[in-house]
Amino acid sequence: IEPHERAVHGLLQGIEPDLNWQQFADAIVECLQTFKAQRLYTIGGYLDYAPHTRLPRLSAVVTHDVLKDELASYDVDLTDYEGPTSIQSYLLASCRAQGIEGISLWGGAPSYVQGSYPRLTQSMLQCLSQLWHLPLDLEEIEEQAIELEATLHEQIDTNPELADYIKRLEQAYDQDEDPRPDMNTDAIVERPQLFKLLQL
Repeated sequence: IEPHERAVHGLLQGIEPDLNWQQFADAIVECLQTFKAQRLYTIGGYLDYAPHTRLPRLSAVVTHDVLKDELASYDVDLTDYEGPTSIQSYLLASCRAQGIEGISLWGGAPSYVQGSYPRLTQSMLQCLSQLWHLPLDLEEIEEQAIELEATLHEQIDTNPELADYIKRLEQAYDQDEDPRPDMNTDAIVERPQLFKLLQL
C-alpha cells in the first residue's frame, strides 16, 4: 500500500485462499479505500526456463499506462500476458475500477531449483527499494544466495547432464530465444545427489 501524500507503506502477506477468494480480495480493496491508498503493489514468482547464473527476469502488469512510463527506467519487462491468472489479476482489476493504481511484479526462478530462491527475492526487493525510494539491508539475503549458488555449482560439477542443461539454458537466455531445451528436468532433480539441493 502506498499513500503518496504521506509516503507511508504497508505490507500484507498471506496465502491465496482456495475458497471465497473474491471476498478476500474485495476486503483488501476496501482496506485500500479506507486508508485512501493511491497504489497497490503485488509480488509473485514462477518457475522459469532460466539459469541461476543469470539475474532473474522481472516482469510487471500495471493498471494504468502512465505506470509503464514510471517502470521504463527499471529492468522490468512489461507484459501483455493473456491466459490463466491468479488473485492478483482480480485485485488489479478491482483497483482500476476504484481508481487505485496497481503494479503486479513477477520474477522467474530456475525450473530446476525447488523451494525458496534468494537471488530472486533479492532482485525483487532491490526493484521495490528503488520504486519506493526506501533503502533496504539485503546483506543476509545476498549471503543466502551465495550459499545456494555454491551448492548448485557443487552439484553441477558432479552431474554432467545438469551442467549441459544449464549451458543450453544460458545460450538461449543470452540470445533471447525461447529457452526450452528438450530435456526432462524431473529426471535431473529426482537424482539422489540433488536431494540436498532441493531441501534448501
